[in-house]
Amino acid sequence: MNSLITGVATGADQATPAYTPQLDAHIVEVAKNYLISHPEILIEVSEKLQQEQLKQQTKAIGQATLRYRDLLLNDIDTPSYGPLDAKVALVEFFDYQCVVCAALLNKSNFC
Repeated sequence: MNSLITGVATGADQATPAYTPQLDAHIVEVAKNYLISHPEILIEVSEKLQQEQLKQQTKAIGQATLRYRDLLLNDIDTPSYGPLDAKVALVEFFDYQCVVCAALLNKSNFC
């Protein structure tokens, strides 16, 4: 019985190929050829990366907004309009050097 267990364990070691630099080079070559044959995958990967980056940016903006909530809502140097005890406050972030922001300024004039 003891030799049977040893034989099975030895066989398991032999079934697993050892990692070699040649194996690494082969994997790189196979991946490269696959991507060249299927370039649409790169577009798919790029779109997924952009989605993930947008999620991270949105999360970071939300966290920063919450972190600076008091400053955004209660700074006496920040122009505001409406009652001080309003249940809702709208904070508009504006980059005066941004062409798109400048174009949207007239469309979002709440005052």
